[in-house]
Amino acid sequence: MFAYLRTEQYLGSYNAMFVGEAWADFGYYGVAVESFLLGIGLAVADLWVLSKGKSAEGVAAIVSIICGMVVLSASALQTSLFSGGILLIPFLAIVLRSVRLPRVVWHPQVGEAAAT
Repeated sequence: MFAYLRTEQYLGSYNAMFVGEAWADFGYYGVAVESFLLGIGLAVADLWVLSKGKSAEGVAAIVSIICGMVVLSASALQTSLFSGGILLIPFLAIVLRSVRLPRVVWHPQVGEAAAT
């Protein structure tokens, strides 16, 4: 965004977001296709997070998507998907949620009093 000083000098710049990168790469079609894919992807991610109920993984996925949107305001879509966390962090949350660790149960030794 533009920043102003009291002396009316312009500092800073306006971010073109992913739209500028899509335009530079593929023209009008790139802007339309990348915008459509981003909208579909975010809608699916939102539905997935809301369908699971409130959990630690869901909150982490929402936070990573928000952080990815901040990255998206200053870079390309591909960078935001993988490096920014829009796609990578929810994918890791799914993988980590599917991994089941063995449950550790403590059994008292012979001769010890069992806790009740």
